[in-house]
Amino acid sequence: MNTFVIRQYKQISEEGWPAIFRKLKSLFTLPFRFILKQFLIQYILIIFYKLLIILGYKNKWIFFHLGSIYNGKNSELLIKENYIKAEELRSKAICYYKRAIDTDVFFLDVYKILYSVYMGKMEYEQMNRIGNSYVDAKRKLAEELGLTDLKFRFIPSFLFTGNYGFYSNLAIYTRAKIMGLVSPYESIVLLEESSRLSNPWICQYWEKYFTFIRKPKAINALKEISVPIEEEVEAINVINNKAVWSNAAIGIINKKWEDEKRDPIIKLSEEDIHSGWRELKKAGIPEGSWFVCLHVRTPGFKKKDANATEDVWDAHRNADINTYKKSIEEIVERGGWVLRMGDPYMEPLEKMEHVLDYANSDIRSHFMDVFCTAKCSFAVVTNSGYQGFAEAFEIPMVLTNYVSMTARARSNREIFIYKLLYSKGKNDYLSFKEGLQPPLGNAIGAPNYKSLRVEWVDNTEDEIHEVVMEMLDRLDGKTIYTKEDQTLQKKFNSLHARYSNWGGLGRIGNSFINKYEHLLNGQQ
Repeated sequence: MNTFVIRQYKQISEEGWPAIFRKLKSLFTLPFRFILKQFLIQYILIIFYKLLIILGYKNKWIFFHLGSIYNGKNSELLIKENYIKAEELRSKAICYYKRAIDTDVFFLDVYKILYSVYMGKMEYEQMNRIGNSYVDAKRKLAEELGLTDLKFRFIPSFLFTGNYGFYSNLAIYTRAKIMGLVSPYESIVLLEESSRLSNPWICQYWEKYFTFIRKPKAINALKEISVPIEEEVEAINVINNKAVWSNAAIGIINKKWEDEKRDPIIKLSEEDIHSGWRELKKAGIPEGSWFVCLHVRTPGFKKKDANATEDVWDAHRNADINTYKKSIEEIVERGGWVLRMGDPYMEPLEKMEHVLDYANSDIRSHFMDVFCTAKCSFAVVTNSGYQGFAEAFEIPMVLTNYVSMTARARSNREIFIYKLLYSKGKNDYLSFKEGLQPPLGNAIGAPNYKSLRVEWVDNTEDEIHEVVMEMLDRLDGKTIYTKEDQTLQKKFNSLHARYSNWGGLGRIGNSFINKYEHLLNGQQ
């Protein structure tokens, strides 16, 4: 009880009237929660906060809470497809977040929230400006607290407890550190004992690069100094003391890594390789067989979360596993096996010869996720967390049904093809240039496309088959690109570089770019 009282007192002391009103609101609405609707509560809060501002009570928390209310309502309206009103509330949210920062330049969380608001529409100029302001504020705060001379830095623990895609962020940061692009100090992860790791097995391989601290007393002591000297490894990366959007950073870091011909940062131990093959043999796959990992993103993963809004925001990243059947048959015909990766929330795959529905199999485990991905000949993927997981192992990949068009491969080992974009207004397909130009090229969520009256069109079974064959031929040393093929690649890369800062890595599928040369030339 004493702890509870102390916590309440601390919050009220720090925030003042906004905290008092918020707690009174909680008490007031408790018996009337079925009568007083949430939207009415928000309007009351808005009126109250604005009244405080008029009265001259300009606290950073007031501006922060106003920004958060407007930002939350913006997201709700996007889901309801009320785009004009959503944009109006987004502008208000930005305004109040900026006022919160003006009130306290060390209000670090707000910088990151504001960065994410700009990132929602990929407004690069604003992202760079707020990102660098954030980096400067963190550095000044660390200097004021006397932390800059410490020989260690912190890494956010959510990279190990969140989804599989974060392993790409860890790999990128590790490569940057090895090449001297970020601080050379020891990297510490504060990992509470209750933390649930997304893949416990792979952590043994990360121990080479990160120090994990698990004792509660040590974690509590270090948390007090962690924020100003925590490395940025998610939406923002810091390269040579400058804020860089994460996907742009990936292009810079991976290109340098590949140019220097460096070895992969994760290599399986002989013991793990032996254990992995033993498990595959249980599923009928002989040791030494070559196999391809296939991961097609579906709505299934987030069905386990009753509150998930995946189909609203992420529907454009999903694809139909049945359109990969011809590619599966091609791999099998050439003597390989196909492992359908994923989780049990995915619909079962129909039984086919030399195909293992690993996602719904008895051998599925964290360890086998690591082994299968690390040892496959290549992976066929869509936009998903698994793609990021696979990137950590530096394997060749075929990226299919890819969105948005400003995105592209993150390594020269990869080949990619996009979903086409169809304009309801024009009743026609958009050219690659139109797909790359803002605001469409910056769209990262399904509502962004709908607001522009644009539909995404999945790759056909033949398009997927052709790009998979290209990868198979490449790995067999049989690929031959004509002079005309190379000219098309250069033309696409030149166009892409005008609207994207992803770094120009990888190669767009050869048959795909030949088939849609008219869209490259700007003709619908």
